[in-house]
Amino acid sequence: TSSQGITLNAGITTNGNVTLRGTNKNTNGSNRGVTFANGAGITANTITVTGTATGAAEWNQGVFFNGTSSIRTTGTGNSVISGTSSSTAGAINSAVVFNDGSNVTLDGGTGGLTIQGMHTVNGYGGIRFGANGGSSTNPSLTTRGNVTLGTQDANNASLNAAFMLRGGLITADTGS
Repeated sequence: TSSQGITLNAGITTNGNVTLRGTNKNTNGSNRGVTFANGAGITANTITVTGTATGAAEWNQGVFFNGTSSIRTTGTGNSVISGTSSSTAGAINSAVVFNDGSNVTLDGGTGGLTIQGMHTVNGYGGIRFGANGGSSTNPSLTTRGNVTLGTQDANNASLNAAFMLRGGLITADTGS
């Protein structure tokens, strides 16, 4: 079966809650569960994004940030963006990728926003910041409010996948 996942190309703004679940079941490479394309964004009370890429080929990610995007929570609850990958080939197989040239703002407000990457194969990455070493267009991430990159969970070892900073700049404007 062919399942393409979700590509968000524009903004979603609401006073309510937003839940996006995208799954890509294609077995070839370069597939994503959820892609935040240039100009994409979500502003909502709480945000839950779950992206899954089940194919084992290289360059399959659960969540992929590409271009300029913004995620902002306005409520006091916890929000999460979670990617899961089953990719086993090559080096670029993390569950969540901030692509080269991406410019992302994550604002957890007074609640909290967690970005977590889970990998179904031991030894592969959870979150990758920057796709290619030496790129002239490194990614940029600005965090505001309560934002957590990665998680540690004794009850779910796949959540303990590594965070890789390949290149780029991460700036914490405010919060923790």
